[in-house]
Amino acid sequence: MEWMDRFVKVMNVLSSKQYCRGAGITALSEETEISKSTLHRMLQDMIDHNLVIQQSDTKKYELGPLSMIWGSNFIKGQNVAQILGKYCNVLAKKTNLYSFLCRFSAEQVYCIVTRQPLQEAHTYFVGIGQIMPWHCSACAKAILAYQPPQFIDRVLPQNEKLYTKYTVADPAVLKEQLKKVRQDHIAWCRQEMEVNISAMAVPVFLANHKAVFSLSIVGSNDYIMDNEEYLKKILLAVGEEASRDISLAGTLTAMT
Repeated sequence: MEWMDRFVKVMNVLSSKQYCRGAGITALSEETEISKSTLHRMLQDMIDHNLVIQQSDTKKYELGPLSMIWGSNFIKGQNVAQILGKYCNVLAKKTNLYSFLCRFSAEQVYCIVTRQPLQEAHTYFVGIGQIMPWHCSACAKAILAYQPPQFIDRVLPQNEKLYTKYTVADPAVLKEQLKKVRQDHIAWCRQEMEVNISAMAVPVFLANHKAVFSLSIVGSNDYIMDNEEYLKKILLAVGEEASRDISLAGTLTAMT
């Protein structure tokens, strides 16, 4: 259905621009490949339904109240946000680093909880609902390492996006990284998405040993490298506790 394809394209672009206060009609037209005249009609209808708003000063378009309600209700429906969200607080307090929880669903990994420690001045743009790349984010690698080989082959194609000079796109090299994750239970993003920024992540296992969630910390590369062993110890301990918690809760049986 052409109208649905257009609708999804517009919503995807606006969602990705939410942190920079939306997108103008020209940018929307370029990124969605939809004519400005068609976009004007679409956006007016979306504004009428509170799916989109237009800023009076910049004339940029942003996600509106209804789309926010949909997203909020989706997150509330995931019991794990309540059960495991507390471990983001624990990580943020113990490491003084930005922490976040991700979930694996519909062949994607996306963020569902974030925590900003009081002592950390830098805000890292990992937001709720953000889809994380399989090949270069620690949170996704921590989950991918425990998926069937056929799935790994499918989501690690050639020519992945190179975010920095440290980004690895070779499937063979990435598979070696995943093997290391299975050995150490720690996944890494070493400046692969942003120079001077690194991340560490651990999988969170359900009772049947499926890795469906991951807990991550992100911060300056120098700080993480200087404190690697200390941070690994904390992350592994918190990950193990979170896995026990979610397994005992038994709230996710229907998802397995």
